[in-house]
Amino acid sequence: MSTRDLRAKYGRTAGSSRAAINAAIRAELPGGAIVLDLCELTHHAAERLGWNDADGTPSLIRVLHERLSEAANEMEAEIRRRYGMPPLTEIES
Repeated sequence: MSTRDLRAKYGRTAGSSRAAINAAIRAELPGGAIVLDLCELTHHAAERLGWNDADGTPSLIRVLHERLSEAANEMEAEIRRRYGMPPLTEIES
């Protein structure tokens, strides 16, 4: 499978590679939708409540968001592997 296959499969709901990857995570990986939804929710909560507590330490919301982001990144890596896409680190370089 390739990036083209991913876009063909999820193209109707996905305008970008990121959206196609997220659509694949939601559809193909157990718990994917929950992880992505919670990641978005904790991001918005941290934006509203603050990423750090008053003393400068990371807030609980921030810690939760970071853990959820790690899980989402692992899920993205699995989708990239399945569809023969390069790892994210190779793209960023």
